[in-house]
Amino acid sequence: MFKNFFFFLFLLVVSSCATKDDSNNIKDIYTADATTALMIDGMMCQKGCADFINDTIMSIDGVVSSEVDFQKSTATVQYDNSVTSELVMIDLINSLKDSSYFVSNVEVELIK
Repeated sequence: MFKNFFFFLFLLVVSSCATKDDSNNIKDIYTADATTALMIDGMMCQKGCADFINDTIMSIDGVVSSEVDFQKSTATVQYDNSVTSELVMIDLINSLKDSSYFVSNVEVELIK
């Protein structure tokens, strides 16, 4: 009985430690057909503000990539324009941390 339990436990541990396969990543289904450059006021540092904003932007459905640069106070986002828009990103950024951040300028470029 204990032998079967330990064998099952071993199989469970080995299967849970398997390498992650990113081929089923939901971001892979989106095609970046637009790029938006956002000027963001209110960031105080790279780790606490810029990385937080970047992670938040990446959580939006349709976003393929995002890069937030604290030094330049910018965010460059590539996204699927049929799924989301720059207006969604602006509203989200402006609402973060009790409106501590403000998008002051937006440039949109359609890739297609």
